[in-house]
Amino acid sequence: MKMKLCVLTFLLMTILAQAQTNSLTALLQQGLFEEQANQNLDAAIASYQTLARQFDKDRQLAATAVFRIGECYRMQGKTNEAAGQYQRILKDFSDQGTLATLSRQNLAGMGTAATAPKANDNADANLWSRLEQLDKVDVEKVLPTLVSDSVLESLLKQRNEANAKLAQLKMDYAPEYPDNIRQKALVDELNRQIAEKVSGIMQALKMRAEISKTGSTLSGNQPPNGASTDEESRKSAAFSR
Repeated sequence: MKMKLCVLTFLLMTILAQAQTNSLTALLQQGLFEEQANQNLDAAIASYQTLARQFDKDRQLAATAVFRIGECYRMQGKTNEAAGQYQRILKDFSDQGTLATLSRQNLAGMGTAATAPKANDNADANLWSRLEQLDKVDVEKVLPTLVSDSVLESLLKQRNEANAKLAQLKMDYAPEYPDNIRQKALVDELNRQIAEKVSGIMQALKMRAEISKTGSTLSGNQPPNGASTDEESRKSAAFSR
């Protein structure tokens, strides 16, 4: 009976996940349409932010499904298979606190040690590794979906409005028109403030990544004289230019 319940639960979650995927796709398409076709960047940002929040909910569903698979295996007496699912929770869904705690407890009860994540599996380190590969424009698009910062969001909104007004002024008046010059100066100042804010956030994320890797560096993997961070510092500083 318990096994049938597990199977039915898994099938139901699969169906819900498929429906949710369609919803996420629709949100992405809506955001792209607003951004590319309508040039309505505020509406596009709203769609992308909703999509990012929904992704977090999807992770909860996926983690729950993996954990329930482990429970089903455990009830069947397939301890190796169950342990594999609990280990996956700790590796891929360590941010899901309750499920991660239960997985550790189950592993301990089964006499299986929880595998510590490798340095390159660390979420903060992975995030920084991907961010530092993006160019300046892409970083500005991605950061609001990763970090909740009201100042950055406000600056980006102000710049969108300022750019729209500047575009209209350019259509109506010559470049040397005083209002054009003032509006261009406003856009430049907003760009400077945004670059400064993005640089600060990037530095904070870089510090988080370095702290999260402290365990591995203390074990003797850290190059002498901080050589490993020189290139990273240079890349972070580039966003403030």
